[in-house]
Amino acid sequence: MKVLNPSFKFLLLLIIALVISATNSVELNLIVIFACFIYLVKYRLQLSQFFKLLLYPALAAISVFVTVGYFSKSSIYDATSLASRIYVYVFTGAALTLTTDMTTLARSFEQNLHLPAKFAYGFLAAVNILPKMKHQIRQIRYAGLMRQSPLSLFSPKLYFKALLAALANSEMLAQAMVSHGFSEDKKRSILQVVQVRFSDYLWFGGILFIFSVLVVFSYFDLSFYI
Repeated sequence: MKVLNPSFKFLLLLIIALVISATNSVELNLIVIFACFIYLVKYRLQLSQFFKLLLYPALAAISVFVTVGYFSKSSIYDATSLASRIYVYVFTGAALTLTTDMTTLARSFEQNLHLPAKFAYGFLAAVNILPKMKHQIRQIRYAGLMRQSPLSLFSPKLYFKALLAALANSEMLAQAMVSHGFSEDKKRSILQVVQVRFSDYLWFGGILFIFSVLVVFSYFDLSFYI
């Protein structure tokens, strides 16, 4: 599925995540998580990345499980379903971001989904400015330490200052695009053509069909075991 058109891959994973949000099936959640895991392993997911995918959402998943399972009238099954749903979102997101070039994805949005060029360039700007934002946040925290005012990750001041930095970066990026001749109303030449092939439709339709069958089985509470 790595060769799948980036826009098709994005739409496929988005549909799966949205359908999962409307179902209540632990089995279906585990199947989706396992399928995404196999896909990531096939394309050489690093062991450290795998542990991050398990560790980072753990607090949220445990909190949801305990809250729903022990402090509400819902059953343990419902709590497990909601907790595993968090990992579905994490693994489907990883299946897109860890196997797709963001520049190609932005170009695919513009060419294949016919989204405005402003959106594609804004998407690229947001992705590429993340390293700079991390550096600026570190600078903000260091400046706070020098003034004897440490800023933790839970400090509202840190996020307010980071928001101001993001707004300043946004303004500079907009000015840079205009100064380089960007105009949304003018037709732009295409440096890299992102094609939609017949195999993209086959992969998209086939995976969506299999997922639909699994959803129907889970909806009617049928056994997933042969």
